[in-house]
Amino acid sequence: MASRAERRLSLLRTAFGRRDFLRGLAVGAAGATLPTALLVDGCGKPAAQGALPAAAAGPTFLTGEEAAALGRLADWIFPADGASPGGSALGVVPYVQGYLTAFERSVPFVYAGGPFSGRQPLPGPDGSPSKLSPSDDFSSFVPLDRVRELNWRLTLYGSNAVPGGGPTDALSGPTIGLRDQIRATLQAALAAAKGPLDALPDSQVETIFDGLGSDQQALLVELVLEGVLSAPEYGGNVNGAGWALAHFPGDSAPLGYSLFDPATQSYSDRPGFPVTTADPGPDPDPMDAQTEAIIEQLVGLTGGRKYY
Repeated sequence: MASRAERRLSLLRTAFGRRDFLRGLAVGAAGATLPTALLVDGCGKPAAQGALPAAAAGPTFLTGEEAAALGRLADWIFPADGASPGGSALGVVPYVQGYLTAFERSVPFVYAGGPFSGRQPLPGPDGSPSKLSPSDDFSSFVPLDRVRELNWRLTLYGSNAVPGGGPTDALSGPTIGLRDQIRATLQAALAAAKGPLDALPDSQVETIFDGLGSDQQALLVELVLEGVLSAPEYGGNVNGAGWALAHFPGDSAPLGYSLFDPATQSYSDRPGFPVTTADPGPDPDPMDAQTEAIIEQLVGLTGGRKYY
C-alpha cells in the first residue's frame, strides 16, 4: 500500500505538469529537503551572463555516456518551457559532477565561503545602493573539520571508503555512497534504453524513469532540484536562471532589503522589495481554482486546517 507521502506526490503529479510540479515542490520544500551544505550560501541574484559555473571546469566522475543520460533525465524531470531553460541547460550535470568529486580539489567542494557573493552592491552613506561591490567570497570554499570531512566522505563514498566503516553499520547496514548510487541509477537507465538516452522522446524517457526503483527516482529528482536551485558557485543554476524561474530575487547582503540611513536613524524599503508593505507588483504565478483545490486536498491529507 502506498505511503501518505507517495499518495501526496502522486496527486501533485496528476494535477500539475512535470515542470509546475517540480517548481512547486522546489519552492515549497527546498529548505527542508536540500542538504544544508548546498544551501548555506545558496541565494543570490543572477551571475554575470556567460559566466562559467565553478564546477564545470573541475574534475569529473560520470562518464560521457552517464553524463549525457543524466542531462536527458534532467530535461525530462525539469523540462524546458518556451524560453525558460530545462534541467541540463540550468547546469544539473556540472552541479552533480562537482558534488561527486568534492574531495578531488585542494579544498573540498562542499561549503562555499562568505559572507558576500558580490551580486549585490555595498550600501552608500545613506543606505542606498552604491556603485561598489564586494568580492565573490562564495567562490572560495571553506576547509572541513575532521567530523564534517568524515561525514561527507561517508556520504559520497560509503562505508567501504571510511576506516572502520560507518558508525551505524552494525545497526542499519553499510552506507552506500552517493557516487555508487548515482552510477547504478544511470547504468540502470542506460540498460533499459539499450543505448544512449539523448535522442529518445519524452514518452520513452518516462517509461525508463518509471521503471527505476523509487529510491533511484527520488535521488534523481533531488539532484535535479539541487542543480536548478543551488548557488551558481556550485555549478548549477546557470546565470541564476533557476532562481528566476522560482521568482527568487537572490541573496540581499550586504545591501539588504531594509535600507538604513545613519543621518536620519531611519529605515526605508528597498525599491521593488518592500518588507513593510505588500509587494505592489502583480502575482507572477497566480493560482487557478484547480490549483487551490489540490492544495486544499494536500492540506487535508497531512491533517492540516484551512484558515482562509
